[in-house]
Amino acid sequence: MKVKVLQEDLLKGLSCVSRFVSVRAQLPVLSNILLKAEKGKLKLGATNLETGIVFEVGAKVEEDGLLTVPAKVLLELTANLPPGQITLSSEQEQLKVSSGSFQAQLSGILASEFPSIPDKLDHTDFTISGDVLQLINKQVVFAAAQDDSRPILTGVLFKFSEDNLRAVATDGFRLSSKELVFKKIAADKKTLLVPAKLLDELYKIVGGQEIKVALMEREKQIMSEAESLVLTGRLLEGDYPDFERIIPKNTPHKASVDREAFVRAIRAAAVFAREASGIIKLVMEKDKIIVVAESPQYGREESEVEARVEEGGITIAFNYRYILDFLNSVTGQEISIETEGPTAPGVFRDTKDPSYLHLIMPFKIQN
Repeated sequence: MKVKVLQEDLLKGLSCVSRFVSVRAQLPVLSNILLKAEKGKLKLGATNLETGIVFEVGAKVEEDGLLTVPAKVLLELTANLPPGQITLSSEQEQLKVSSGSFQAQLSGILASEFPSIPDKLDHTDFTISGDVLQLINKQVVFAAAQDDSRPILTGVLFKFSEDNLRAVATDGFRLSSKELVFKKIAADKKTLLVPAKLLDELYKIVGGQEIKVALMEREKQIMSEAESLVLTGRLLEGDYPDFERIIPKNTPHKASVDREAFVRAIRAAAVFAREASGIIKLVMEKDKIIVVAESPQYGREESEVEARVEEGGITIAFNYRYILDFLNSVTGQEISIETEGPTAPGVFRDTKDPSYLHLIMPFKIQN
């Protein structure tokens, strides 16, 4: 293999694929990046066996070839080289890196030991616009579980209808649901369960690009392709919780409040709530919400926020972090809070966006 590539292009590609290298791999080759030069293209590949990525870098290929080299070493080395042309050349299990007066030689592992990673789609089941991916990432992904104690909850449920996509995530304590206008997918699928981490990483890499998506039924995998990369991940399997059952149908207690004023009140309460399991109380009264936090160590904080309240006179307690996560996911001037009562879930919405719903389970508190 012999390739000439710009330092800034190689660094961009290495920074991207290094996110998917297995950090504590039992197989040494999984700590490596695959360099593949063929047909005038340089492709970089990495996998942790759950997710795989292939990133295409603009380069001049003088000789085809492939080799794997340690990801961390090549990334750090490239980051410390000056801007300009880098030459990569391989012989057996060695990669020579040269740039101007600089030369280095890396010990690698033969590409034959590296797992196979798809580098192109052979069909497209549906496409996702950059705007749709951004909304799913901002308003849904954060509600998925972070730990693997219940693997099914680490995913985002995609529920398809004729011209609609509903994306749902829950960790058992909160739930986000977003409805989006969406063309019917080619595959005969009504639901998909996609790992939230995969969606998060995909958005971080491609930003506002349109993405082509293909489903591989036999392998239980989902492939996504953007301008310069192909990302492959495993679909989650199992029965997703019946989330419709916990969304209240009747919510007599309602309050509408200015979002920025409410954010300030919640952040002030958080100073005290951090020492009290994150618990804050929302007291709904006739024309206001009182935000209360108490700490055995530091004392008590109370803020009043003007609000339009229907059937007040109740106190309901939530984790302040969950409320802030919701408030950070919306941009509207006003948000609403609805509930059946002090022990029922709270339904949070942007009053100008009926397509988005966020539900938070309350804490039980003594009167």
